[in-house]
Amino acid sequence: NLNRLVKQPKTLTVHLSELEEAAHDFNPDAIVLSGSLSDFDYYNPAHLQKFKNFITKTEFPVLAICGGHQLVGVAFGKKLSTLD
Repeated sequence: NLNRLVKQPKTLTVHLSELEEAAHDFNPDAIVLSGSLSDFDYYNPAHLQKFKNFITKTEFPVLAICGGHQLVGVAFGKKLSTLD
């Protein structure tokens, strides 16, 4: 798998609100969630709920980095506090 991914990488970048549909259509080997430039309390609650519905049930491997890691924690019911 590693050789195939290195020789023929395919990536797709999508907004949080498009993740479930993109994963279904693109059928990735894995999902990488990156950071964010804003606090999650500024996010559209419908987007957060849609993400939660997806991430808590997906069977795709997920690597969540920085804000992506926090987003996964929130989806699984963890409390998040901002520094301000």
